[in-house]
Amino acid sequence: CWLEDVASSDWAARSQVVIHEFPASYMRSVGRFAAQTKGSSLIRSHRGNITLRRVDLLALDAGVGEPSAFAHELTHVVLADRFHGDQPPRWMDEGIAMLSDSGAKLALHRRDCMQGLLRGENLPLVEVLTSQELRNPQRIGAFYGQSLTVVELLVRRCGPKTLMAFSEVADQSGYDAALRQCYGLDGIAELERVWREEMLAM
Repeated sequence: CWLEDVASSDWAARSQVVIHEFPASYMRSVGRFAAQTKGSSLIRSHRGNITLRRVDLLALDAGVGEPSAFAHELTHVVLADRFHGDQPPRWMDEGIAMLSDSGAKLALHRRDCMQGLLRGENLPLVEVLTSQELRNPQRIGAFYGQSLTVVELLVRRCGPKTLMAFSEVADQSGYDAALRQCYGLDGIAELERVWREEMLAM
């Protein structure tokens, strides 16, 4: 459903899937930043054409990667086609990919989000929407939880197609204008109010 407006492609650069038997091999391939992960994706492009698609997975005891990790990382790979070889904004890229996670993992993300909200430790939504690099590891849980729940809220309101259009309008005109045009919300401030109300009502 995320690619319904994209012309079909033969995926000339097919996706490589590498399953690593040992954590050391996995971290050599994806970097030490991924020490707490089970999967990682890499997309490279040139002039709007994807030249490399790769998913690295850490093997489980049975010798295969975690299914939800593969689905999560493959979602990143697929979304890159929708954005002509680039990645969507990080909150959207992660939020959509998390929809492929297991139910248990989704529950943990939502719990982290709710705990941050109740403790006053959540990020302002303007920061969530505009962050491309997370420098504070203590805020990663809040970022992921908020990204997931904002994506869920927007998809509930108008579906996946509008979320994709929203990203394109936001890239050209900014988030406030995109929220007014696509969702009838008066900018990020109203989105934050609606998001808080929905979270606290759960």
